[in-house]
Amino acid sequence: MSAPHVLVRGEQGGTIEQLQVWYDELCRHQQRIGLQKETSKEHPFYGIIGFRREEALRRLRRLLVETVLRPTSDTRVIGFKEIGWPDDVTPTLLFLRKLLPGVRFVVNTRDDESVAKSGFWSRRPDALPQIRSRRENMLAAAGALGDDAYVVHYDDWVGDPEKLRPLFEWLQIDFDPARVTAVMQRPHSYDNRSIPHIEERAQSTDEPSARPS
Repeated sequence: MSAPHVLVRGEQGGTIEQLQVWYDELCRHQQRIGLQKETSKEHPFYGIIGFRREEALRRLRRLLVETVLRPTSDTRVIGFKEIGWPDDVTPTLLFLRKLLPGVRFVVNTRDDESVAKSGFWSRRPDALPQIRSRRENMLAAAGALGDDAYVVHYDDWVGDPEKLRPLFEWLQIDFDPARVTAVMQRPHSYDNRSIPHIEERAQSTDEPSARPS
């Protein structure tokens, strides 16, 4: 988000997974009953044949962009970070690609033992095997996403932001080493909880004009 016209929102509390569960459940029932078989009024799933998948995706897309991502009038690239993914993350990310055509995924890993000592993980005695499993699942999902995913490793670039240049090029975003270095000198996440947060713009001025990417 150091680059101009780039807005990356914070975590969404697993919102994408919840939308996926809703959408997939209706699709499963519709497929099970038969896309060409209209149900009678006495059928327990009466009307399921009328569930319009593309229309549902279109409306979910607008809901996500306008209420959660909320690009401003000068936003050209909009996104969000998330750690709250299901164990089997691949179906959820494939759904997100369907929901937001053209979306790109940045997968950022870190040394497992360092993660186990940080944040809420430090309070979990079984943290390490969970972290390893999640990393493996996320990397498998990145493989399934092909060219739409880019994997970086925190320990590789934290001391040398220049190593992020290929990522910026992949995203087609201008890379400015000075801007990125300045970001790295600011506290984030758990180190930033005591710092007041100020919205750059009032919500009433937000204009959802950017295409998600």
